[in-house]
Amino acid sequence: MSSLDQPFIALGFLDEIAAMPDLLAEYAQLFEGRTDVTLVVVAAGFEGIDLERVLQPLASALGLDRDGSADVVVLNRSGGEDELAGRAGALYTRRAHGGPFGGLPRAGDAGALARLVDAARQDGATGRPSYLLVTYDSCRLDVLQAAHTPVLDSYAPIVAAQTPANFTYAAHQAFFVGMLPNALEPLPYYNRFIHQLLALGAVGEIHVVDKACAHRVESDVNLVAGLSAAGYQTVGSGAMNWFKQTALTQWFEKFAYTGTDAEAQIDYLRREIDPSRPFFGFVNFGETHDPFDFKGKPDHCPIEVQSRLIEWPPVQNGRPVGRHSEAWGHQVRSAEFLDAQLPRLFDGLPGSTTVILCGDHGEAFGEDGYWGHGVNHPSVLTVPLAIFRLDRASL
Repeated sequence: MSSLDQPFIALGFLDEIAAMPDLLAEYAQLFEGRTDVTLVVVAAGFEGIDLERVLQPLASALGLDRDGSADVVVLNRSGGEDELAGRAGALYTRRAHGGPFGGLPRAGDAGALARLVDAARQDGATGRPSYLLVTYDSCRLDVLQAAHTPVLDSYAPIVAAQTPANFTYAAHQAFFVGMLPNALEPLPYYNRFIHQLLALGAVGEIHVVDKACAHRVESDVNLVAGLSAAGYQTVGSGAMNWFKQTALTQWFEKFAYTGTDAEAQIDYLRREIDPSRPFFGFVNFGETHDPFDFKGKPDHCPIEVQSRLIEWPPVQNGRPVGRHSEAWGHQVRSAEFLDAQLPRLFDGLPGSTTVILCGDHGEAFGEDGYWGHGVNHPSVLTVPLAIFRLDRASL
């Protein structure tokens, strides 16, 4: 990120701006008169005459040649991408970029870019990290490992972890006191016995917290209440009906129960979180919960996955189970749908935001006669976990 006494550098791309001139128009309007931001337009591959033909009429029409206009610099040399990426604070683009640019936060409109700039300034001034806890309800470890999830994969590997509870309410109560799913491997932050990410300061396994904890929160209630008292915004949204319970939601400054609707949940968080101030954001997505429906899905899972259907004592009855169950593929598709929503959730949030993405519990698909969750079976108790910063810097 740019330091506080230097302009924040955002990288744009001339081929995209030529195809979508509203990008430059939005920037010119919103950043007029600001001296703390520079848009560097990368024009590699354009010759001088082409550059003038493409950019000059647009720049003149937008008043970018006037005093006090938004600051735009055009760079038409090839190479030096590593240096550019190291100096830039964000990409101003609606396209995915890999290579050296892949680690930069992305803003797809001028409003999102302004929020990133302001958040970077605030980060530099306060040094207080923000957090975003994302739970895929009922998502199995093997499902998220098998799903095509290019967005999540670009940030962090998926790690196997043990959830502290086998159903939504209990799992989230544990998460909200810092008891996240615990990785099986001795990885800092993933395994709290090695180095805990968030913890209450005076209860539970105090010796573990005293040994190594990144962020100790003082509260006699939970992390949400403690962070709120410390000046954090606390904003959440839940899909499962457990989030109708005030016992889970009352400590949030703002909370919305939406039912299963990832689009509405992301809209809510984007509207209510001010990224220029430290925040604890939370979203519980329901698309990976039975019946595994999501917006635009043309079909429905033909079988129910509910623990109430278990025959006691549980006995595997010859139906396809696990990966061979029809339900498994439907949950994979739901996980892939959610991965495609992540860019919009992350858009405009500060790069220093730490994201915890996990299953709250897993789901049994007939193994050993077990179905659904709320039961202690390895398929329920083993969940996916990924922890990362949005700027892809080390934790």
